[in-house]
Amino acid sequence: MIQICIMDTIPGIRGLENAVEDNNLTVLNHDSHRLKGALMYLGCNKLIDELLYLEHVKTIDEAKPKLEPVMLLASALEQECKYILGELS
Repeated sequence: MIQICIMDTIPGIRGLENAVEDNNLTVLNHDSHRLKGALMYLGCNKLIDELLYLEHVKTIDEAKPKLEPVMLLASALEQECKYILGELS
């Protein structure tokens, strides 16, 4: 599960930045929904709440203020996952 977090979920969250930069609301909404489901298994409730918001925004401008908190939480999650993987090795 931790490997999935690093290999799939974290890059997926980073892809949200690309969706905003590309002004692609459809991708932003869809990927937020997909990632939210994956993160439920890890118990990342704060990040899930932010993704739930992004899943339902109607404009890219509405999403921009939430993107920074999502990226900060994703970075913290990535560090925790790497730490756990290191401890398990």
